[in-house]
Amino acid sequence: MYLVLLIAAIAVLGAVVVVAMGRGGELAAFDRDLPERRFRLRTPADVATMQLPLALFGYSEFATGQALRSIAVLLAERDAEIARLRDQVFRLNQQAGQSAADAGAVAGQQSSPA
Repeated sequence: MYLVLLIAAIAVLGAVVVVAMGRGGELAAFDRDLPERRFRLRTPADVATMQLPLALFGYSEFATGQALRSIAVLLAERDAEIARLRDQVFRLNQQAGQSAADAGAVAGQQSSPA
């Protein structure tokens, strides 16, 4: 009886050593059991009302990362629109300044005696 237990213990110890040395193979990557949750964030109200799914300790890491990427895309789109609008305002101000300068120059030429 002791001999069987000794052989079993040696086999288990040998298996642990083989796995610890990295020759035991790798674990396969499994798909999630829960369906993926897609976040369609288009407005700040969508961000404010978003509810992240809970995991064993805190929030689900995958869902939280996906939500943060969606928020980053939303902010990048908003920043790009703000930059485009600021550029348009700058161009319109330049055109208005040139028009005013041209109008002042024309008015100055008409009022000066020749």
